[in-house]
Amino acid sequence: MKQKLKEGEWSKVVNRRGKPRSWSDVVFTNNSLQETRNRFSALQEVSETPQVVRKPVEKVVKGKSKKKKVLLLSCSQGHLCSNLLQENLGDNFEVSSIVKPNVRLKDVVCDAEKLVEGFGESDCLIVLGGSNDMDGKYKETILQGLSKVLPLAKKTNIIFNPVPTRFDRFDLKDPVSNANQIISSQVTRYPDRKTWKIRINTGIERLNRDCYTRHGLHLNRRSKTELCSMWSKLVIDCVCNSNIFLDQTGESRKVK
Repeated sequence: MKQKLKEGEWSKVVNRRGKPRSWSDVVFTNNSLQETRNRFSALQEVSETPQVVRKPVEKVVKGKSKKKKVLLLSCSQGHLCSNLLQENLGDNFEVSSIVKPNVRLKDVVCDAEKLVEGFGESDCLIVLGGSNDMDGKYKETILQGLSKVLPLAKKTNIIFNPVPTRFDRFDLKDPVSNANQIISSQVTRYPDRKTWKIRINTGIERLNRDCYTRHGLHLNRRSKTELCSMWSKLVIDCVCNSNIFLDQTGESRKVK
């Protein structure tokens, strides 16, 4: 009840709104709701016992590549041949090349032994050189190059190419022919020929003048395409067979 005031008296007004009640004092009748002490208490309860599940890290061990390796060692005649050969052989082969311009055969194959350390019976080494050996010492330098290559035939396949014809200088016709005879004789007379895997690609000798550049020294693009087609057939044959020698007629025969 309101108190009646006499005339001339003052009444003290009290703020009846009061302070807002804290949430801790609130009591819910619904049992499904729980009392919350402060606005972060729910987060604290969750973070008290964190459970982090970590999956063990599995080490991925890369296996050895199953692709058959093909390495081309060449003078400038083999420029651009690596890509052409890769297209012919497909994805089952991994083709790489080292091209050294203006060097002799012995310099083309000087690192051959180290480069084929990981090669096996399903891999292949292709050698193309000798165009820069055609001087007074060609016999010596050709033999030096062969001495670095032939022993490698015990562990992997080798495709050796005769010296391409030198259409830029007709006076070198006989030296080129003699150099190719040396290559053929050394290959057929090699002491361990019964256990080796080597082929001579005589098809390169059948490339005519139209297969060379205007100057007459280097093979043109069309002839390189044809040459890589020869190589691809020989490489595939190397993988399937062994002890095959491609004679001067262009036919393959086993070395006895």
